[in-house]
Amino acid sequence: MMLKGHTLGLTPEKARLLVLFFTIAACVALTFYVGFIMGQQIVYPHFFYIPIILAGLWYHRKAIYAALFLSVVYILITHLSTQIVTLGSFERCVILIAVAYIIGLVSEKRAKVQEELRRTRDYLDSLIRYANAPVIVWNPEFRITLFNYAFERLTGYTADEVIGQELSMLLPEASQDESRSKIARTLSANYWELVEIPILCKNGSVRLALWNSTNIYASDGKTLQATIAQGIDITERKQAEEKIRQQNELLNNVLESLTYPFYVIDAKDYTIKLANSAGGLGSLSKNSTYYALTHERSKPCGASEHPCPLEEVKKTKKPIVVEHIHYDEDGNVRNVEVHAYPISDSEGNVAQIIEYYVDISASKRAKEALVQERDLLQALIGNIPDSIYFKDEKSRFIRVNKAKAQHSGTTPEDMVGKTDFDFFSLEQANKMLEDENRVIESNRPLVKKVEKITHKDGTEHWVSTTKIPRHNENGEVIGTMGISRDMTERKKIEEALRTSAQQWRATFDAISDPISLLDSERRILRCNIAMKNLLGKPFREIIGRTCCELVDCRPKPLKECPFLYMQQTHRRETLVLPIGDRWFNDAIDPLLDEDSNLIGAVHIMSDITERKKVEETLMQSEKLKVLGEMAGGVAHDFNNLLAIILGNAQLLEKGVERYRLEEIKKRLRIIARTAYEGGETVRRLQYFTQREISREDFTKIDLNEIVREAITSTSPRWKDEAEAKGITIKIKEELGKLPPLLGSRSELMEVLTNFIFNALEAMPEGGEITIKTEAKENEVLLYFSDSGKGISDRIKDRIFDPFFTTKGPKASGLGLSVSYGIIKHHHGKIKVESIKGKGATFTISIPICLQAPQDEGKLKDLEKISSGKILVIDDEEGIREVLGRIFQDKGHRVTLAKTSRKGLDKFKQDNFDLVLTDLGMPEMSGWELAKKIKEIDPGTPVGLITGWAVANTKENMKKRGVDFILSKPFDYNKVIREVHAALESKKR
Repeated sequence: MMLKGHTLGLTPEKARLLVLFFTIAACVALTFYVGFIMGQQIVYPHFFYIPIILAGLWYHRKAIYAALFLSVVYILITHLSTQIVTLGSFERCVILIAVAYIIGLVSEKRAKVQEELRRTRDYLDSLIRYANAPVIVWNPEFRITLFNYAFERLTGYTADEVIGQELSMLLPEASQDESRSKIARTLSANYWELVEIPILCKNGSVRLALWNSTNIYASDGKTLQATIAQGIDITERKQAEEKIRQQNELLNNVLESLTYPFYVIDAKDYTIKLANSAGGLGSLSKNSTYYALTHERSKPCGASEHPCPLEEVKKTKKPIVVEHIHYDEDGNVRNVEVHAYPISDSEGNVAQIIEYYVDISASKRAKEALVQERDLLQALIGNIPDSIYFKDEKSRFIRVNKAKAQHSGTTPEDMVGKTDFDFFSLEQANKMLEDENRVIESNRPLVKKVEKITHKDGTEHWVSTTKIPRHNENGEVIGTMGISRDMTERKKIEEALRTSAQQWRATFDAISDPISLLDSERRILRCNIAMKNLLGKPFREIIGRTCCELVDCRPKPLKECPFLYMQQTHRRETLVLPIGDRWFNDAIDPLLDEDSNLIGAVHIMSDITERKKVEETLMQSEKLKVLGEMAGGVAHDFNNLLAIILGNAQLLEKGVERYRLEEIKKRLRIIARTAYEGGETVRRLQYFTQREISREDFTKIDLNEIVREAITSTSPRWKDEAEAKGITIKIKEELGKLPPLLGSRSELMEVLTNFIFNALEAMPEGGEITIKTEAKENEVLLYFSDSGKGISDRIKDRIFDPFFTTKGPKASGLGLSVSYGIIKHHHGKIKVESIKGKGATFTISIPICLQAPQDEGKLKDLEKISSGKILVIDDEEGIREVLGRIFQDKGHRVTLAKTSRKGLDKFKQDNFDLVLTDLGMPEMSGWELAKKIKEIDPGTPVGLITGWAVANTKENMKKRGVDFILSKPFDYNKVIREVHAALESKKR
């Protein structure tokens, strides 16, 4: 029962007393009224129970006092009003007092329970409100009903601001769905659940809390009344965990990034518990021991060898850094620096050891080298002719080398502590002091100052001086270091150079080789007299023009122009080319600026005519050598063939009368076939001995057929001779389908023969040669492999150089060089791949560039040309007579001359339609005679007859006055075609 006494300005206690007083007063008044006014006896004083009950409820057992008072009033009024007090009246008073006691007793017990409940509620309320952990309660509608002070501190909200609000106001929007899901999971369960819930604070920040949450149900155990959640702010813990995770990850990354091995080792048995990748992580077994890994042994190394760092750590229980010896996988000794750190258990014993080591083998070598270099530097400083000196901040010498002391006329020890004023004139010493002060104040070096210095004795020298500031470990300038070089002689040389510069042009012009300086566009900037004479033009017509215009007489450079290659490689490029009857080595050297950009070139044309002749002689000698090696096999083949022919001829001679016709024909066929095989052997020999063929004389060839012939022609060497020595050589053919090529059969035959002979020398114990061919796109490829000794990388790039050989002084070193030239002559490429001891593979590529053969009908028309007047000049009578008869049979008028001078005289005396002259004649060569004939009559065709190899372009032949060349021995039909073609061209 609650009284609103406070509305009258009374406390609840005073209000209860006032109510009780008026109730008792009303009972007294009522009793007085009934007894005295009405004059009746009060039999049932039930209204007395009202104040009794109120007193019992409010004042508990103190209600007895109210009951006694009312009982006294009742007895007194009854006695005074009626003069009759019965036993029943006393019984009623006893009942009244008993009721008051019972109500007071019950009420007191109830009040105690309520007080206990109140105290408990207040305690729980205080516990929740003042708890250090944030506590929140929400109802089934997710509206907050309780929000303690810890939650206020966590979020910045007050309880008044959140009570009655939806729980979602405390959930960040980004994680709201996830948080609601966790809350729903809590509502559906009957147990506490730990969940992480992010909380949105009033200032917008988010804190992470770990919640213990549970549901509160009604007495029926089913009706949900509220959910209470107690949280722990784990934001800092989470941040710390993240930092720890990052630090662990960083530590792992650091360990893995270490290039040196890192281990955690059990101190008891030295088994490896942890290792990084450098320490063999992933390859170590479970019980791998450290000493087995680094020493390949079953126990730690002993003191007699080198003390074990692990044993030392266990003994001292302190970290150590010590140099030690380990062994690598190959058993090689490695010097290492071991860093070992103990990890102790709770009792202070070493339980584990952290160890890593750094391989200092290289650093030890470097230190030793550094010591050597320091000694060398000291020796260098002490003995270098330049003056080297060190000064303090007051320009006093603290160290000088011997050269400085000698230049100053004293010893290094005597100069220490002195200044320049002790050795130079006053004026000179002041200048030096000013320079050094400027270097110290500006902290910048003075570099290569050239000056004349004057010593105290008056002697003068020119020196180039560099002075740099000296610093201490804090970067402060503490003095200077100087290097002075005596320039006196250099000054004299410079003067001499200025004098000699005037002589440079004369020297440049005196060089016998033609030389010119070119810009980056190939224009000539300067040339010497030899170049001017070669070009046959004055300087003014040379300077500013390109070399191709002057040397090659064409506006654009040749495809093989060395300048074009030099532009790409930035190194010397060369080309051998003929000019007239001379051969020149055309060399281009690049001129580069400081950034390696091409700014020009030096063009040198060296006359190598004599060298060319020597090379040709050596090449021919090389061919003869190879031919000699083949001769034995050829002789063996011919002996076999002659034996077959002679045997069958003798059989026919003896048995011609008794043999039947079929038997005679059989023997004759054997003789004919054997003779044909002998002819094939001679033909192969002739192919090999042919000289270089001009590209214009290339014919259609089958490369596979040449491979087979090369194998056959060299078989006496690789088969018969090898088998006689007990050596087995196998040649394996893998020949693909190839299109025809345009080339020289004899030259390619020579290349393959050289390859086979070189391979045989590389396989002295026998082996296998593989020759493979295939066609790819626009080229034919040939692969030549052997299983021999191979070619080392050191000489691989030189094997195609002329005269380079590894076979000793008996070899010419021209075989591969000649082969390289032949392939290049065919516009092809050749390269080699080899591993020392595993054989070599040569790859040849030749482009497919067939030209259409001359029309047969046109050839027949040339044979029917009308007769002409022909002059034949040759010092060999047989040649003159044969050619004369050939031309006469074709209806031509022929005049013969024995010498070049007689032939020239006859040409001057008569008109001829064509001249044929031999190349090599005593009085005048065929080239010279052709030039003179062209000077007399440029329209007369001139043919050159020669048994020599003449490799020339049509352009060069025309320049030298020759229209065509006939090679000896010549074919009847070819002679007629060439002569008739020349006569036909003259008519056109």
